[in-house]
Amino acid sequence: MAAGFLPPAAAQAATSGAVIDSSNCMANWLPANDDNSTSAVLLPFKVNFYGATYERMYVNNNGNVTFDAPLSAYTPFGLTGTRTPIIAPFFADVDTRVGGGSGIVGYGWGNTVYEGRRAVCVSWKSVGYYNYHSDKTNTFQLLLVEHGNSGDLDIVFNYDQVQWETGDASGGRGGLGGSSARAGFSSGSGQPGTFFEMPGSGVNGAFLDSAATGLANNSTESRQPGRHVFRIRGGAAPLTRYVALGDSYSSGFGMGSYATGTHPDTWGGDNDCQRSTLAYSHIVAKKLGLDLDFNACQGGVTQDFYTPRAYDEDLHEDDEGVWNEKPQLTHLDNSTRLVTFTIGGNDSGFATIYEECALGMELQPWNDCYEDDKVTKPLAAAFTRLDGGGDNGDRKLQKVVPYPTVFSGARARAPYAERVVIGYPTFFTKDGTDWSCQLIEKADQRWIHEKTLELNAIIKRNAELNGFRYVDPNPYFAGHEFCSANEWFYGVTEPGKVHPTPPGHAAIAQAILKELTSDDRPHFMVMPFETATTSFNVNSPQDAVNVGIEWPGSDIQLTLKSPSGKTYDRTAQPDGATNTHGPTWDQLTVPHPELGTWQVSMNGADVDPQGEEAKLRVTQTEAPNQAPVGAFDMSVDGTVLKLDASKSTDSDGTITSYDWYVRLADGTERVLHGAKAGTTLPAGQRFKATLVITDNDAASSFTSRTAVAVAIDVKPGSADNPINLKSKGVTPIAILSTEDFDATRVQVASVRVGPAAATVEKAGVQDVNGDGRADQLLHVSTPALGLRSGDTALSLSGTLRDGVPFVGTDQVRVMQ
Repeated sequence: MAAGFLPPAAAQAATSGAVIDSSNCMANWLPANDDNSTSAVLLPFKVNFYGATYERMYVNNNGNVTFDAPLSAYTPFGLTGTRTPIIAPFFADVDTRVGGGSGIVGYGWGNTVYEGRRAVCVSWKSVGYYNYHSDKTNTFQLLLVEHGNSGDLDIVFNYDQVQWETGDASGGRGGLGGSSARAGFSSGSGQPGTFFEMPGSGVNGAFLDSAATGLANNSTESRQPGRHVFRIRGGAAPLTRYVALGDSYSSGFGMGSYATGTHPDTWGGDNDCQRSTLAYSHIVAKKLGLDLDFNACQGGVTQDFYTPRAYDEDLHEDDEGVWNEKPQLTHLDNSTRLVTFTIGGNDSGFATIYEECALGMELQPWNDCYEDDKVTKPLAAAFTRLDGGGDNGDRKLQKVVPYPTVFSGARARAPYAERVVIGYPTFFTKDGTDWSCQLIEKADQRWIHEKTLELNAIIKRNAELNGFRYVDPNPYFAGHEFCSANEWFYGVTEPGKVHPTPPGHAAIAQAILKELTSDDRPHFMVMPFETATTSFNVNSPQDAVNVGIEWPGSDIQLTLKSPSGKTYDRTAQPDGATNTHGPTWDQLTVPHPELGTWQVSMNGADVDPQGEEAKLRVTQTEAPNQAPVGAFDMSVDGTVLKLDASKSTDSDGTITSYDWYVRLADGTERVLHGAKAGTTLPAGQRFKATLVITDNDAASSFTSRTAVAVAIDVKPGSADNPINLKSKGVTPIAILSTEDFDATRVQVASVRVGPAAATVEKAGVQDVNGDGRADQLLHVSTPALGLRSGDTALSLSGTLRDGVPFVGTDQVRVMQ
């Protein structure tokens, strides 16, 4: 079912006509009273309510019926967290003692029917409010409508007139204000998905005829103003809507089996959202027994959560025609039990990035995507924007909605739902696979892998700060990346390019289901007007601390006390602190919190008499991590490339890993590990070495150098190449030509030799080693080399006439 208000009608000057006028509804009645109830009333049919079967009920004067015992409570408590099985069309302090001015509470069945089916009817007709007031009266009704013999039923709330909302003993004056009425129902289990509270419950003025949101002015699952219908089948909760939003990773892009109207092949229209019946949301909905409201759409961006999908040169340049897609967040409301989505990949431009990395001609053969400003700068700017940063006046960034706005907006619209955001699976392994897997070089595979994880970290941080659960699909995709033996992604040339296959969606569904069945947050039972307490420590300087509690409904108020005694709550937020709260949460964020022990208090301001469970999350955010800075030396000794990253630094942490990607002229790549590493190279051929360092906060940086490995011969004709440090002369060094390398292309002026980067004093071309090829013979001042006792190698570097760098090394024996 899809429970939600239809667009509000104009405020009703007269009764709405929703209440059924049947004598059977008044066949029995409660005598004029305040807070009384009937004895157990035998029902004409069994009621399967959230899996429990009831044959009796109690009619309570204060706008509700219960199944386990009578209820005399007059101040309405939150129905979402109660332990009482209850159905309440208008839970407030009804008083029928006035006589003449106030009506009575009646109930019955007999020939009462609704849509041709038997119904139990309870009517509160022209009832006043405590204490002996009838200047304002309400008329409302409850129907329990039988569906078959299995206990299935419809719960129907009818409202003709709602003029008051509160009794005097509940803080009201003249029937208004104070602890306002609540409407809805609950199984009494307190479990998620076994309760529902009407929008406006507990909100002053929201239910009144004078408000556009008034109960008599709106409807649920009915065209009759004032009528609200909730269908229970097989004992399942009416709160069974699962709203699946998001982009192509949620829609099932490329998998086929599309819902009619979401792909041109299925209906011939313009809409191409590609909502596949094989998508993870269908699997989750079937497993949990939920009613799927599927609204994910390929190409989706954060702006689509707020505006209708339409052609936009920055967001949807390929869209044609009219898609008729509403803003995605409008599908959420108080009746939503579960919401899931993926979003942000398109805002970051990952599709464009992949195309540029794979097909950008200017990158071939030695340039890489990770060092291409056309890719890296827009991506970094998009990440900053999604993380809550500014748009820098950029037109495209202005259309990116930051994650804090997206997540907080979704929570506000679906306060009673389980809210889940899914990260993006990485399509390459950390080390890479084939040297050109799906047209991407290994070093770029690593870069795409790292950037996917960086985006996921941004999603996770913002999700948890705004009441969402974060699901990481990558543990499930391990071993199923591109170019593995069992890929779970469509290839770049397939219709679903670079998106999960059906097994991949099944894995995402598995990850979601596991998350929904686990919760490691501390739980506290909060009793009415009592306070549950706990504490946490801030042991090192933090950028901020975020403390949030969630509960089923009603109201629990959060208070923090700092080590120095400062108080933070809904009314006091010193030192730049902020507070947000809603029907199911209260949250405080304190920047630069004091070091020491913080006290947390949770007060049951408006909870079920048997208490409600609060779940606590404390998130401490360190100052933004500074990425490590990579730097390395490389030399070639004969045919051995030696790499040394000892010069790399991390200003606010430690470097935890060093990984190298060495690309050769034939396109193959080698992966090495460690701060120092080495590999053999073909002499005279060009290569590229890329260093990737990662710090203790999982931030990475990429640094690379391209060069030709050249063979050199120090002191040609000498076996051990002795160099006397006391010599005032020159040291001859030959750069040798090979079948693949012409030494005469060396720019002599660019050559630097030894630790001191000595320049060449004299150079000439001759065949030094008698192989018939012209070599480059250099003469360098021996004192200028900068060699020291104990050195065993002499290296040189420079550039060729085409600008390509070269390096070479030979062994030496240093003499004093």
